[in-house]
Amino acid sequence: MIFGPPSKNLPKAYGGGVGGYTKNMEMYLERFNFSDIEVKPLYHTIRGEFNFYFFTFFVRFIIDAFRIVKQLHMYRPNGIHIMGIYGSAVPRELFLIFFCKIARVNVLYQIRAGTFVSEYKKRGFLYRRIVDLIVKNSSIVLVEGKAYKKFIYDHYGINAIHFPNVVQDSEIPKVPQNKLDEGCLKILFVGSCHREKGVFELLDGCIRIQNQVKIQLTLIGKEEKPFESYLNDQLKKIQFKIDRRGRQPREVTLEAFSTHDIYCYPTYHEGEGHNNTINEAMMMGMVIVASKNGFLPEVLSNETAYFLDEISAIEIAGKLMEIHSDRARAREKAAAAYNLLKEKYTVSIASKKIHGVYKSLVA
Repeated sequence: MIFGPPSKNLPKAYGGGVGGYTKNMEMYLERFNFSDIEVKPLYHTIRGEFNFYFFTFFVRFIIDAFRIVKQLHMYRPNGIHIMGIYGSAVPRELFLIFFCKIARVNVLYQIRAGTFVSEYKKRGFLYRRIVDLIVKNSSIVLVEGKAYKKFIYDHYGINAIHFPNVVQDSEIPKVPQNKLDEGCLKILFVGSCHREKGVFELLDGCIRIQNQVKIQLTLIGKEEKPFESYLNDQLKKIQFKIDRRGRQPREVTLEAFSTHDIYCYPTYHEGEGHNNTINEAMMMGMVIVASKNGFLPEVLSNETAYFLDEISAIEIAGKLMEIHSDRARAREKAAAAYNLLKEKYTVSIASKKIHGVYKSLVA
């Protein structure tokens, strides 16, 4: 059984309830098909699903605890795969761990995104002890970023297994659409449009070069109020086409990856990991401009992307102009990123690895 979020479009949930955790949950359930292993979901509640004000945390915990007891008793699984959210979710994760101990069910704990270590260091004694109990009582630990392998080994003596984000093979085009063939630079950003994603700097960077090269900027994702207000105030300065699409279905988003030239992801969000949109940009043959935040330097390199040395409008403008002035080199990097994704970050490759992990878990 896999313990993770249901697919629900909830505005108050992080990522609208359809973010990276949800995508991965759906992938495990729908794309990893094994003849000798059956996978079933064990859904937990998500933020925004209930609103009992001060008592919301306690109500969610009770509901999650009831689901855990009921479904583990009903299905009696051989193993549990926990997609760890940690943070405020550690009480329910600890409850699941100990109930699995009572039921003699082995646990696989998967550490995703990029705040596991920082949360561990900045939170108090009680939080650290709970996390210690969760990790120490897990039979296998998966990590999204290689950087976490050392932390897990140093603290717990456990050799964690690196398991990055992947894309579905069927979505990868055999030949991506040509990029940078037109005079206009078509730039794309996908994600929640809030300050820590670097969208303010991205907008200002585009404004800086609008008189030097023809550009088009497309934003897909919910615009948080501060950015929405800032963008509206800047409209009188903007001389290029800006397409504000808001939230869009996955098929529309993938089409945008296919038809744009440059994917700009200047994030400095504390929780950044190996973002799904980076994989999607790679598989569509896009030229990638990204920060060195989270696990992005593990996935990308100077041969496959343009890294931002700092997250500023000047730096972003400089990288966009560098791409414009040497489009042949930019296409080479995009092609290298596409080939890298096919070699390392696909469901067909990951399914073999996770199948071995699951077999070890239930052995």
